[in-house]
Order: sequence, then C-alpha cells, then structure tokens
Amino acid sequence: MKKGNLLVSLFLIAILNIGIFVVVNDRSDVFWVNYCFLMFAVLFAACTFSFGSKNEKLASKLNIFMVAIAFLVCETIAALVCARFDSAAWATVVHLAVIGIFIVFLYATLSGNAHVEQQQEQRGADLINFKSVLETFKGIQKNVPFSAPYKKTIDKAFDAIASGQVTSSPEVAGIERDIADAVNELGKAVTANDEQTIASVCSRIDKLSSERESKLKLRSNF
Repeated sequence: MKKGNLLVSLFLIAILNIGIFVVVNDRSDVFWVNYCFLMFAVLFAACTFSFGSKNEKLASKLNIFMVAIAFLVCETIAALVCARFDSAAWATVVHLAVIGIFIVFLYATLSGNAHVEQQQEQRGADLINFKSVLETFKGIQKNVPFSAPYKKTIDKAFDAIASGQVTSSPEVAGIERDIADAVNELGKAVTANDEQTIASVCSRIDKLSSERESKLKLRSNF
C-alpha cells in the first residue's frame, strides 16, 4: 500500500460525494440505487489504485486497474441512464447486469495474469546458470596437460563459448542445456583420456556456441 495513493483516492472520493449531493436534489429510491452501485465501482477502483501486493507484477496491476476504470465508466453511464427510470427495481437490474459483465472481465484478466506469471516462472526454471558452465569448462581445462594432443581443441571450444554472451537467456535455453550436457560429457572424456570423444564433443560445442550466438544477435536486432 502507498499512503500517497490512498490519500489521493480518499480526497477524490470526498470531492465526488460532495459534488453528487450538491448537484442532485431529488434523492429518490433510484438515486440511492445509482449512488450505492456507483460508490461500489469507485471504491473498487480506489482499492486497486491504493493497495496491491509488492510481489505482484506491474503489468498485472495495470491490467486490473484498467478493468476497474472500465467498470467505473460503465457504472457512471448506467447511473446516468437509470436516473431517467421511475423504478428502482429496473435500475438495480441494469447495475447488476453491469456488475455481471465486470466479473467476467475481471476473472478473464486475473486468469490471464496468472497464466503469464506461470509462463515467466517456467522460463526462469528452464534457464541454467551459463556462467557455471564456463566455470566447469575452466576446471576441465586446468586438468588437461599442456603436452596433451587435444589441448588446443579444448581451448578452441572454450574460446567459442567464452567469447559470446556469458549470461543465460530464455531465447536460447535449449541450446544452453545442450552445451552444458556437452561440457559434462567432455569432462568425462578428458578423465578417460578418450581423444576421439574429446574431438567429437568439442566440435559439437563449437557448433552449438555458433548457433547460440547467431540467435542472440538476431534477437538484439529487433
């Protein structure tokens, strides 16, 4: 909750109430029906403006606030139309219809927000720590003797990874997982001193690194 937003909301509600009771002299049953439903819409909009979870995304808050504003506008229009009615019952029906539509839109908005947040969480879970992959590769490099015939091959594969973006990115999460698997496989091959597997895995790492960089560059152009 932000105290500034709350104070602004309370001030505007007070001004609105003063304006209504100064302008409207005929306080019939229809007036009170319109007033109650309108105040409900005003209070809901004020709550969405003043209150909210700190963990809630800004886009989600804005979506809900826009629905609240749309609801307030519709209730205002409904109140102006119902002011011409003689029956409080019909005015109530109109307002309930507006609230029904509002509930449908609010539910759709909340569901949409939840779906987007779930996708973002899934993306975050799918990401690997690419820097840790580089650290693992460095550890493999240190264990390779300078006299080893595959030393240059491993150094070249490491340079292919280290020369690009070292932070993880959701756009290339699949490729990064493949690189991580290849690095782990390379570590086992170095331990076993399997030159053929080392050459094959390093070649695969080179290709995956090139593919990763191409996709990251393509994304940066847009």
